[in-house]
Amino acid sequence: MSAFTAALEQRRWPRVLGDVSLRFDQFMLVGETAKPARTTAGTWIWGVAMALLVGAVAANVVGAPEWLLVLVMALAGTGVFAAIRTERLSRAQRRFVANFATHRLRLDFHSPIAGRPSSLWIPFADVRAVEVSPQANGLACLLVDFEVGPSVLREVLVADVGPDGLETCHRLRTVLRAALGLAPQPVAVDPAVTPDPPKPA
Repeated sequence: MSAFTAALEQRRWPRVLGDVSLRFDQFMLVGETAKPARTTAGTWIWGVAMALLVGAVAANVVGAPEWLLVLVMALAGTGVFAAIRTERLSRAQRRFVANFATHRLRLDFHSPIAGRPSSLWIPFADVRAVEVSPQANGLACLLVDFEVGPSVLREVLVADVGPDGLETCHRLRTVLRAALGLAPQPVAVDPAVTPDPPKPA
């Protein structure tokens, strides 16, 4: 274990910061949101969708008008899509894993476009910034900017940080910036070169 990871493991980190729980697991710093509570919305939507599918079959058997059959099938298809999307949304969980052994950052986030959990492995070298930013509700969040191809994307690592956790949030930012190589590097000084003494005024 490197001196950096040993020091990180020995730090006293709170178990919860903002909306994530924090833990150190060997060479990895892990932060993840709580799993959403299960709801019955998906089950109800599935039931409606299946009922519409059965109704479409029955309409076809009894020779219902074509427009009615098309309408019921369209509603059934919409119901199936809504049920799948609702279940995926209910399982959404945000997570980040800073792996100091492989020098990669893993982001598990909920894609608002596809509606499904997604994962990205980002080399530390592709991370451009880690910053604390205010939220619209008066709380703070920890953001990471990273490159994916030609684009620079932004993702939330920690959200809903209150005043009590702000110092810890800044400390986490400092640690991550140092690990990712974003902290300012000291200027190398050649000991063989002695600067001229200042001239008297």
